[in-house]
Amino acid sequence: MKHLRLYQVLAALCCLCAFLCMTASVVYSCVLSRDTMYSGFVLYARTEHFGVGPERYGDYARGITEYLAGKGDRVMVPGENGESRAAFNEKENLHMEDVRGLIRLLSAIRLGTGAVFLGLAALLYLKRGMNGRVLLRGAALGAGLWLMLGAVLTALALSGFDRFFFSFHKLFFRNDLWLLNPQTDLLIALMPTPFFIWYGGEILKKLLPVAALAVVLILAAILWTRLPNKEMKTK
Repeated sequence: MKHLRLYQVLAALCCLCAFLCMTASVVYSCVLSRDTMYSGFVLYARTEHFGVGPERYGDYARGITEYLAGKGDRVMVPGENGESRAAFNEKENLHMEDVRGLIRLLSAIRLGTGAVFLGLAALLYLKRGMNGRVLLRGAALGAGLWLMLGAVLTALALSGFDRFFFSFHKLFFRNDLWLLNPQTDLLIALMPTPFFIWYGGEILKKLLPVAALAVVLILAAILWTRLPNKEMKTK
């Protein structure tokens, strides 16, 4: 019985890592999506007082996403003479360095959880002769934990996005460089608070298939639990 409980826990951890890996991958791809960022700029950016019109938003979206992906030592955009120039001031550049560090952490989480998932999946596959119901229950537990974590974070964001946004920055950034002025700092004029709310919504939309998979796993475990346990009866 103890070894069955152990493999159920391993199955839960395996499934949780799989869902965390999928989540990190979705967030990573959204953050680095030039088209998504450009759409957000068109909807919410207010940059007229910087002399930056909507026709330039594509350049800024490309420059930011390329920088976050690891290209160059600062965000660059085409200048008036065709040569590349720095997009932001020094304070903004320092903050973007912090943001790129956060993206690297996200990438590490994606790779790490993926590696743990593959390792545990291989281990569980070697034990494929054991009760499949035990493994499915464990997988459903992992899916449920992921759903609960997502529900808590979503509820916190919806209950007060400004407070959630502030807490996020205090947790992940060790300085106050993220406190920018939309009158003097182009970065926050491109990305005001409504931009981040919208971006979060886009990420949630792309996570819906992942959530549906988690629900299917849980329902499958519930339905299988209600069936006669033929495997246990034959032992």
